Amino acid sequence: ALKNGEIDVLVTAPICKNAIQSPDFNFAGHTEYLANRIGEGNEPLMVLANDVMRVALVTTHLPISEVAAAITKENVAKKIRQLNKSLQHDFLISAPRIAVLGLNPHAGEGGHLGREEIDTIGPAIEAARQQGMDVRGPFPPDTVFMTARAQAHKNPPFCDVVIAMYHDQG
Repeated sequence: ALKNGEIDVLVTAPICKNAIQSPDFNFAGHTEYLANRIGEGNEPLMVLANDVMRVALVTTHLPISEVAAAITKENVAKKIRQLNKSLQHDFLISAPRIAVLGLNPHAGEGGHLGREEIDTIGPAIEAARQQGMDVRGPFPPDTVFMTARAQAHKNPPFCDVVIAMYHDQG
């Protein structure tokens, strides 16, 4: 139904990954299964949401040892665009405010704790800004969630969504 455009959004609930693994179902989770079934141009976007905040993910169910390689300028930029469109269409936010997390502790400390923020994430954010999106960051993950939560009900809020680089960071 989703692939055929009969529904707009699919909401999933947690599943036990061990219980669903079989020769016929070898996916890490819902997101990877949906990506396989829906096809190119209709990639799913994992958004974790409650009444206080929304968090979207650049990568989903990857071992931590594979995350850094999956954080490319193209992947980050694609998720920002996809999320901006979803916030406008699915959440009816006309001008979304997007906060992007860094990958490294303290968002890399200017390259002292990693360069992904400088070489990859920052340029993806700048590209989104050049396309007219309100995107800020990369922010240190250990502080941005407190800020986003504390300001969630202000008008305007600090952000409408936080984009995390990997599953458990979000």
